[in-house]
Amino acid sequence: SVVEGLSSFLQLFDQPEVADVFCPPPRGEERPGAPRVLPPMDSLIEDGRVLALNMAAGESPALGKVLGVMLKGAWLQALLRRPKAMADPANSRRSWRPAVLVIDEYHTFATVGGDDPSGDERTFALSRQSRLVPLLATQSLSSLRSAVGNREAWRTLLQTLRTRIFLSLSDEFSAEQASKLCGQAEILRPNYSFSESAGRAGVSLLSGRAGGSRGSLSASRSYSTRLEAKFKPRDFAELDNAQAIAQAYDGVRTLPASRLYLKPHYLPADKSWFRQAEEGLL
Repeated sequence: SVVEGLSSFLQLFDQPEVADVFCPPPRGEERPGAPRVLPPMDSLIEDGRVLALNMAAGESPALGKVLGVMLKGAWLQALLRRPKAMADPANSRRSWRPAVLVIDEYHTFATVGGDDPSGDERTFALSRQSRLVPLLATQSLSSLRSAVGNREAWRTLLQTLRTRIFLSLSDEFSAEQASKLCGQAEILRPNYSFSESAGRAGVSLLSGRAGGSRGSLSASRSYSTRLEAKFKPRDFAELDNAQAIAQAYDGVRTLPASRLYLKPHYLPADKSWFRQAEEGLL
């Protein structure tokens, strides 16, 4: 059954023309057990349809990864054809809806192309003009680095994502990289110094202490600026429930990294995060 499912899925991409892919049969004419072939990806995107891959990872992890990568690639390639249609004068008054790509456990389906332009790092960089909104969730940066294989390809992939939200990170590598991504800030640090002097210094024969006839004591204080990490690696490891550190992009500029206090949707909206934490709801 695994081989049959994979071969039927591959047939979707062996059609001579994408427009010739058959839609599901009319209602009442379905044949029991007959496969349902996907409509063209372009029509799914423009009609605002939701396309989801629902497959238990425990059944066949290898097949699930292959299907997920192929489905993601076909959907993104169809989306990259949008700019040509947008430039057509016949579509000058048409409103183009945003397209949202949501992938959980993204490290399982991440692909990097290197010299091949089909990698995710190049696709995401070109897809802004196509009005793509990618929402990618992964366990950690270590998972993403080990999944792509290439030592530096994960950095190229990560820099195409302008908004980054970090929840609690348990491994050292991910915490260090998240701290670097959040940048540094100038912090004003005070410096104190003390000095003491004495005239006719000598040692008392009775007590053995140093002293003198006259003495003076002076203290000074100065300030200097230093570049330090805005959030240290331990800050990411010590995040509580419903807390995050985010580096957001508002469409014009990248906002400074800041700590977020999240409110789960199943808790009362009229209570602050701090009140919910005091009552033990988080």
